[in-house]
Order: sequence, then C-alpha cells, then structure tokens
Amino acid sequence: FPHIEQKAEEANEHYRTCMADIEEKRNDLENLKSDILTQLRKLIYQCDLTLKAVTVNLFQMQHTQVVSIPVNCQSLCESAKLYEPGQQYSEYVKSLPKEDSPTESTSFETQSSQTGGDFVIKRPTNSAHIVSGNLFEPSENFPAQLMEDVESPSYCSQKIR
Repeated sequence: FPHIEQKAEEANEHYRTCMADIEEKRNDLENLKSDILTQLRKLIYQCDLTLKAVTVNLFQMQHTQVVSIPVNCQSLCESAKLYEPGQQYSEYVKSLPKEDSPTESTSFETQSSQTGGDFVIKRPTNSAHIVSGNLFEPSENFPAQLMEDVESPSYCSQKIR
C-alpha cells in the first residue's frame, strides 16, 4: 500500500498549498478592504471640508447682501428728500420747442377711449381751465405730507399702504 500512502501524502501537500494560497488571498483581501476604507474615509473628509467651505461662503455672501439693505434704503431715502416736485416736468417743458403762440399755456388731460384705453392730449382754450386741474393738490388717495414728516427717518422707513 505504499502507493496509497504516497497519494495520501500528495493530497495532504496539495491541501496545505491550497490553504496557504487561501490564507494569502484572504490577507490580500483584508489589506485591499483596509486600503479602500482608508481612501473612502479621506474622500468623505475632503467632501466635508468642501461642503463646510461652501456653506460658510454662502452664509457670508447672504450676510453681506442683507447687511447692505438698510444702508441702501437710507441712501434712497436721502436721495428722495433732495427731489424737488415738478422739477423734471418743468425741465421737460422748457426743453420743448417753442410754438407759434408763446402766451398760450399747455395742459395735458387724459381720456380713455372706448376701444383701447389710448391717451389723447388736448390743449385748453382758456387759462382758467389750467388752474382748476392742479397736479399738486392733495386728494384722498394721495394725502399731503408736511415737509417735516417727509424728512424724518421714520417716514422713509414706513411701509406704503
């Protein structure tokens, strides 16, 4: 039976070789798994750093935008205080070419036509008509404001009703 013993010995040797190969491959897989997890951890950390930087920058940009709003509103309020009512209209009228009759004043009335709401410009025939339609008279929709009210900071920050 020496032949059977030799075959058994070869089988045992082959078994040990296979087990060593399996152990080596198992160790390689464990090392590969460890390397992959290390790389993944580094990528997650890098993503967290990037996300943190983007988030901080976003909130800083929003803060700088919001901080300037009150200053811009105050600047607009100050500019509005300097506005002289009727000045632009007066400059526009002065820039118009002179017509044949320099004594006749021009007034604009708007009328809505039945078809499309077009505006029609009419010239008055007498100066009494001009006085009756004062553009700067207060009405119930647009009440007159005292100059002291308009110049106060609280007036500039009030909501329009």
